[in-house]
Amino acid sequence: MNFVAKHSFPSAGVVRNASAVDESAAKGKCELMKNGGTHEPEIGDRVLLASKEWHPCFDGILEMLLLIDSEFVVLRANKAAADALGRNVGEIAGQPCFRLVHGMEMPPDYCPHLRAMTSGGPQVAEIDEPHLGRTLSISAFPVKDNQGRVVSTVEVIKDVSLQIEGEQAAVRLTDALAKSFSGIIEAISGLAERRDPYTAGHSKGVAELASAIARQMGLEENDIRGIEACAILHDIGKITISSGILNKSGSLSENEWGIIKMHPRTAYDALCRIDFPWPVAEVVYQHQERMDGSGYPRGLKGDEIHPWARIVAVADVVDAMSTHRPYRPALSKIVVVNELKQGREKLYDGQVVDIAFDLLTKRDRRVLVVDDEPAILDLIIEILQLMSPDLELHGFDDPVKALEAFKKKPYPLVITDVDMPEVDGFALLRRVREIHQATKVIIITGLGEKRHTLEALRLGAADFLEKPLDMEALKLSVETMLSRYEEEQ
Repeated sequence: MNFVAKHSFPSAGVVRNASAVDESAAKGKCELMKNGGTHEPEIGDRVLLASKEWHPCFDGILEMLLLIDSEFVVLRANKAAADALGRNVGEIAGQPCFRLVHGMEMPPDYCPHLRAMTSGGPQVAEIDEPHLGRTLSISAFPVKDNQGRVVSTVEVIKDVSLQIEGEQAAVRLTDALAKSFSGIIEAISGLAERRDPYTAGHSKGVAELASAIARQMGLEENDIRGIEACAILHDIGKITISSGILNKSGSLSENEWGIIKMHPRTAYDALCRIDFPWPVAEVVYQHQERMDGSGYPRGLKGDEIHPWARIVAVADVVDAMSTHRPYRPALSKIVVVNELKQGREKLYDGQVVDIAFDLLTKRDRRVLVVDDEPAILDLIIEILQLMSPDLELHGFDDPVKALEAFKKKPYPLVITDVDMPEVDGFALLRRVREIHQATKVIIITGLGEKRHTLEALRLGAADFLEKPLDMEALKLSVETMLSRYEEEQ
């Protein structure tokens, strides 16, 4: 018994000869009436009724439907499939499905019908079909005989092109909105920081560390964006505090300290009016709260403090201690780490502290190499990378672009040639020391140019090497300078 007969799906011949079946059924009915019979309709009548109902039901489905045999031949198709494929229903029957659906002369490996026939289970795939100019979601359901063998499949095909375009547009819109929010947030923060030159860049530093902590905690990207926004705006309330208090070199009076303590509430009153996609106002309100309730302005403790506020709190403390203030110089990394250790669980969230500690104590192995001769630049980087695979080497043959990269994130070590156009090695050394005094600089110059040695040392170079370079000596110098930098932090 073939599949079509078994499941009472009328074949094309049955449908075409429906009038003959009609006539036979009518004669049978007349005979029954003549004999006074009141029997149920014969099987032929029910088959005829099923055949008449099949097409309206089949064609009433909006998705494309194909009945495909084990030889990849389409046995049936509904009107939606015919319309989508640009053919008449009669033209589709008997055609190989891979030619109609995939535009190929052989079934591809990803063909859902092929996979359903092979696995014996339903298969679903979303496939771009260039020859149709559409993206299709295809579900193939296997049909089995009495022995459990797959003899055909029913494919339900949905055109999801518009849906995917809509999703992509939504993603683009979301990204655009997020970038707009970020731009507005940074602009507001920048205006506030202009009043306080000593904390210029503080909010950005807090945002970078807070987002790094959040990423290490495994938070989703949208949450990381939200935390970054909270961190950038965490000190926005200080805009109402006079610069005389903010920049005071001596200790604050009780009244002045009371004014400082109000800045989270001031920020909340302003930010709560903005419909952020994240709880920015509340997190900013809480960033000075502490786990034991000793913080301000509300004395919240433990789980009363928003998880994001706990992250911003630690990032705020670390960045504030690591940068210069009117009343003290920047504190060393050791002092900052000790503060985190002592305040763990008591003042700061333990998990956040542990991650911040790991980030702070992680060795910075970044090296900026600058030489206007690309061949020499590539050679230095290639050999150093072979000798010390854990180095993170960044090379520039343009000293101006090198300085731009250094400004964004200072390197612990810079290796630079002396003779370069526009900005020579000495000018680069001076600018690097102005941006980040702790950075170590190795100067490379031509053989015999002793005058350069004195100039380099006078400007604060950490080491001086002559060409042709002894790469072992350069490697030793690099390791020494990175270790020295780490010890001084």
